[in-house]
Amino acid sequence: MAIALGFVPLDVNVTLVRGGDFTSALMASVPWPVGAIIELRFFVRGSIIAAAVWPATIAAELASWDKAATAVQAVIDANPQQVRLHYAEADGTVIVWGRGFVHVA
Repeated sequence: MAIALGFVPLDVNVTLVRGGDFTSALMASVPWPVGAIIELRFFVRGSIIAAAVWPATIAAELASWDKAATAVQAVIDANPQQVRLHYAEADGTVIVWGRGFVHVA
């Protein structure tokens, strides 16, 4: 008998536009827990170290990212192919909530 604890991460794909800002948001049905951290982490294929980490700004039910074109270009220049959505609670519990691919337009 096999027992699976956990879940399959959600599909998360991020499109970065050369010369453009990046704006995205997650809306919860209740306020995010105090001390929660939500991040987009960008990885070059085969690396376990993130090439870039974008923490979300959290306010009540909203977790959002507003990145200027210069930050977007820095990520594009690092040439990541994969993105992961990490969620951490104040107690240190970390979940890879989503994963997918980076697209450049």
